[in-house]
Amino acid sequence: MRVVITEVTPELAKEWLETKNTHNRKIFDQHVKKLVDNLKSGRWVDNGQSISFSSDGVLLDGQHRLTAIAISGVSATIPIVCDVSDKRAFATYDVDTRKRNANQIAEMLGVDKNSILITGAARIALFYENSSSADEFGLIISSFGKNHTCHSEDVAYKAVDMVEDIQKMSAAISAPLYKASGIPSAILGILYVLSTIDPYHTYSFSERVRDGFFNGPTDPAMHLRTVLLRGMNDMKGSLGFRKMSIVAMVVKAWNADKRKIPISQLKFSKREGFPSIVGGKW
Repeated sequence: MRVVITEVTPELAKEWLETKNTHNRKIFDQHVKKLVDNLKSGRWVDNGQSISFSSDGVLLDGQHRLTAIAISGVSATIPIVCDVSDKRAFATYDVDTRKRNANQIAEMLGVDKNSILITGAARIALFYENSSSADEFGLIISSFGKNHTCHSEDVAYKAVDMVEDIQKMSAAISAPLYKASGIPSAILGILYVLSTIDPYHTYSFSERVRDGFFNGPTDPAMHLRTVLLRGMNDMKGSLGFRKMSIVAMVVKAWNADKRKIPISQLKFSKREGFPSIVGGKW
């Protein structure tokens, strides 16, 4: 077995795929797309992971990376392992390794405190960015993101981008309140989304919710504080619906406050669609 560090060009990647890729599994298009995006955006990392060939020249591991290089037109420096003679090697690729989750990657990128909380908030932000409607956004939240592809690397990079803003938002709304809701990451995530639309209003609104400085019994901030303190315990429905309901009520209270509309109660029912954010993308 020998190792050679090689600049794999798109032309070389195509040649290897055409002549040496005879025994691999079916290509997973979503994974290739992610790798292409990383190559084109400069987020590709030369991490030392090799491309492997058997002693008779058959590609054993690396077809997704080679396909991405060929499609993107961007070269990458990769260790090439040749002459792998043990016939059992192919069966161990992507099996004898454990992929890192988003918060572990975020920690490696420098998010050293509350990585689980921050990556959870980052998922909410990515769900919003990638949803085409308010109802789709609500559905993704209620399903805990199971019907939405959200790669760990994307979540981790988003968490790194958000970390300072999430720390500020955490102070603005206060830990006891967002933790009492039962879904602290989702609360911070939706408040982050709202802050990208109107930062001044979001921070001032959050501080009023935190401090209890209300303009009478119809103040949306007062009703949201009550919802957060009660959390999901006294709500009916599935866990997913209760989670979506609290996030929806954050949006409804924020919308009402922004529009200066007094409310007598704050609730969300199954008959309602997920609320659109005033000034948002939908």
